[in-house]
Amino acid sequence: MRQISFFIKTLSDLPACIDAFWDECPEGSHHILVSVYSGWTSGAKLHKLLSDIKKELPGAIIAGCTTGGEIFAGTVSDNTTILSFMIFDNARLNIRVYDLSVKSGNEAADDLIASIGRIGTPVGIELLMTPPNPSVYQFLRRLSALPPSVQVFGGIAGETEDAGQYVFTANRIFDNAIIAICFLGDNLRVRVHSCLGWTPLGRSMRITQMRGDNTIVTLDHHPAIDFYERYLKITPETFKEERLVFPLLFERNGKTIARMPKDSHDDGSLTLFGDCKKDEHVRLAYGDPSSILSSVRDMQLEVATFSPEAIVIFNCLSRRLFLRSDSHFDVRSFPLIAPTAGAYVHGEIARQGSEAVLLNMSMLAVCMREGPGVEPKKIEIPLEEHLDRTMRVVQRLAHFIQVTTSELEDANHQLARLAKIDRLTGIFNRGEIESILQKEINGKRNKEEPISAIMIDLDDFKKINDTYGHAIGDQVLQWVGRVLLRNTRRRDAAGRWGGEEFLILLPGAHLKAAADIAERIRAQIASEPILPDGKCISASLGVAEFPRSSSFKAFYRALDDALYQAKAQGKNRVVSAENEQHGI
Repeated sequence: MRQISFFIKTLSDLPACIDAFWDECPEGSHHILVSVYSGWTSGAKLHKLLSDIKKELPGAIIAGCTTGGEIFAGTVSDNTTILSFMIFDNARLNIRVYDLSVKSGNEAADDLIASIGRIGTPVGIELLMTPPNPSVYQFLRRLSALPPSVQVFGGIAGETEDAGQYVFTANRIFDNAIIAICFLGDNLRVRVHSCLGWTPLGRSMRITQMRGDNTIVTLDHHPAIDFYERYLKITPETFKEERLVFPLLFERNGKTIARMPKDSHDDGSLTLFGDCKKDEHVRLAYGDPSSILSSVRDMQLEVATFSPEAIVIFNCLSRRLFLRSDSHFDVRSFPLIAPTAGAYVHGEIARQGSEAVLLNMSMLAVCMREGPGVEPKKIEIPLEEHLDRTMRVVQRLAHFIQVTTSELEDANHQLARLAKIDRLTGIFNRGEIESILQKEINGKRNKEEPISAIMIDLDDFKKINDTYGHAIGDQVLQWVGRVLLRNTRRRDAAGRWGGEEFLILLPGAHLKAAADIAERIRAQIASEPILPDGKCISASLGVAEFPRSSSFKAFYRALDDALYQAKAQGKNRVVSAENEQHGI
């Protein structure tokens, strides 16, 4: 295959481009895709361009979109048009157009998936779309039914200076449509690389309320805009100026996805360029040019190993707006690898896992070749050292914030754990074991699962403290805690009820099974010479099963009564709430 691209400023440039194309096009080529990426603002001008291309190449597939900037041979331009001719040796092409004003996103996706049965399974599908709406999100979600081997890639049409966002074929320009180009062929190889480069900043926040597919109402139950005001002092009045630097990041299908806020609203909600889901966790992120361009360089090195014959770039317009005069560094090295053309778009489309996802702030490099790869070229991709110097302080401050945030999160997790644990014995404390008991009892009423518990009281513990001292008493309590952990399952819960009393909760266990576990614990406690003079200690244990149509108080009373009976009957024994006795 070959990719031959041209850069035109006016319609008068087209004849020379067509002549140059035919001069370079191999004889007998029948499978040609003409991609048109245009920043022109005149619909009439676009119609004329597409019509003239069709006259010259009537058998070619012609498709494209409006752009927020055009990419050609490692340079970036505005208000121009890129014509990228892909000439395939054996691969076949199939184009499908879905007008979303007459067909839903689900219907369009179902038609595309059904077409695979007729045309064969494509290696890749390029999608060109007008701005996202519910139908677009429906369409992308439905594409999870595609075979896993199918690569999906593309972009959302960029907005031209004086016009809207359009996708088009040789015959028509659309303002609410999806164009799908299927690439088929046993020898065709397609690989999609992506990079982001924005860095997470601060703590994680949960989306607690959504409106539609792409408006976050609250984060951690607070208006979404509050986090920009609180942490970055970005107010609704300055929001549109600052949003490019600080998008939101979250994980989906094991990949990091960015979402750039589009608008803020009076209720504090934020509308994003792309969908989110309730209960997803997001973090603020910051951009620094050196990190972004470093991620591009890493991606370019990966692209080179594929040995592509053609590269198509879908680059997010927000990256260009953020990098400004440095935006050409984002794309300039790709022609060192293979012929390259592309566009700045309002969102990039890539498949992550089975799901086709709309991305923000990312750059896609779609690499194609026919046949086996050749030895990769050895290329030198330069680092942008001047950016490293100017951003060094920002990077170090951001790194400091990341590390301190991570340390604070670790400390909070540790504090949360300590709040549940009895520090002496290492098992649950009274508050936590009581909370677990309440939750299990409430859950039992729904799932009808048995729940039993064991109450344990060490016999004559005051005498142990008086005889051997409180340090030995503490060691005894610690040892008993270990005995309990050894004799319980992962789903059980053992806790210190207070002083020398312990409670074990046994979800799923009937009274007989709980009594057997209690007897095993009693025997272990009574048989090990734990005291300094080699003597053993003993414990009394009460067992109860939570009965149907009962209450927590009644359950606890039965448990306490069983323990009282064990003490009254001579200690060192197990008594169940049914007065069934075990032990000596």
